[in-house]
Amino acid sequence: SFTGVPSISRTICYGDSTLIHANGNGGSPPYTYQWIGGSAFNGAGPHMVTPTATTSYCFTVTDANNCQTSPACATITVTPELQVELSPNANICAGETATLTANASGGNGDPYIFMWLDEQGNILSGNTTGSQSVIDASPMISTWYYVILNDGCSNNALDSVLVIPHPNPALFINMGKGDGCAPHTTPFTANSDVGEFYEWDFGCNGILDIAGTNITIPTWTFDTAGIYNVCVTTTSPEGCSTTVETTTVEVYSTPVAGFIADPTQTTVLNPTINFTNVSTGAIIYTWVFGDGDTLTGMNGPIPEMTHDGRTIGTYTNPSHTYMDSGTYVVELMLTNMHGCTDVYTQTIMISSDHILFAPNAFTPDGDGLNDYFFPEGIGISQGNFEMTIFDRWGKIVFQSHHPDIGWDGTVKGAGNVVKTEVYVWMVRAKDFEGNEYIYYGHITALR
Repeated sequence: SFTGVPSISRTICYGDSTLIHANGNGGSPPYTYQWIGGSAFNGAGPHMVTPTATTSYCFTVTDANNCQTSPACATITVTPELQVELSPNANICAGETATLTANASGGNGDPYIFMWLDEQGNILSGNTTGSQSVIDASPMISTWYYVILNDGCSNNALDSVLVIPHPNPALFINMGKGDGCAPHTTPFTANSDVGEFYEWDFGCNGILDIAGTNITIPTWTFDTAGIYNVCVTTTSPEGCSTTVETTTVEVYSTPVAGFIADPTQTTVLNPTINFTNVSTGAIIYTWVFGDGDTLTGMNGPIPEMTHDGRTIGTYTNPSHTYMDSGTYVVELMLTNMHGCTDVYTQTIMISSDHILFAPNAFTPDGDGLNDYFFPEGIGISQGNFEMTIFDRWGKIVFQSHHPDIGWDGTVKGAGNVVKTEVYVWMVRAKDFEGNEYIYYGHITALR
């Protein structure tokens, strides 16, 4: 029989070359060869081929009798192309490490050999397991990293990755007021070169109090006494962060003011008010009694003749006597050792009494003793006073419009003194609040 005899089929690595040839067997030489399927070969070969994929090279043979064989083929199997793929370009923050991963595929797969280099050509040590290799990179500046993959057969595969280190923000914190009394409100100022997002933790207790873009001048109120640190974190647009813990903020306790006034309502007949201190946390006491009198001091006795003797007791528990009726707002301000203050107020009411005192006899004989009759009262308004004296028949013998102008025993101030007799008096008066009162009585003129 007459047949075509191809070269032996074989497997090559991607990128390699090999030789193929054709032979005839039987028939009548000489032979001619026709390559089919797009192969532009002439003659039996050998011919050099470099396929990039598995390829069959087929041909027919014709002898001297013009007999032709069936197609015969030599198949060259090509391993997959060797490939390596690196992780994407990495953005890291100063001082951080980027883990670079290379994954191999294709080739003959046994084994894969990875070579790592940086852009300066320095060979780096990686950790390889099977088809994967890993290195850690911590460049100070932007740096390219390369991996070369070899499988001992195929052409080398290459990939690269850029690692970009970004600076961590510089951060400086200023506190506006320093230490203070509770509740203590103070502003803060943050300054950063590249920081954009700010997180404020007033107390460094892990609880985020304020956060947002460009919050650089917040104000915070510490409601209770204590010692506080303030932690601030700023983050750049590239995600790099810096945290700063400020110096200590000390918030002092505030004294608590309070007193009990006894009584809170009284009259000008009993105008002394006793104040019992129920405050805590103070060393200096300032009393404002509402009538123009003030008192300031530490715990201890009040000096004699303070306010003409109207304020007695101690600086913590004073007693104060008011000179007139009215409504008084009493204020106690406390100060502690840190200068922290608190104020408590209470209203005291001193009302007018409406009492009139009148003798029942007088001796208008000009001896300078008991020559005038005039009632005396408490809570009487001098501008609203009228006294009238009547004889036994109801006739007016004297009238006055001022409490200091009394009856001298004459009839309407003219001539002789009346004879010994009982007379009726009437006083019409108003108190300081404008309420009107009418008083009656008898007076005996003795001669």
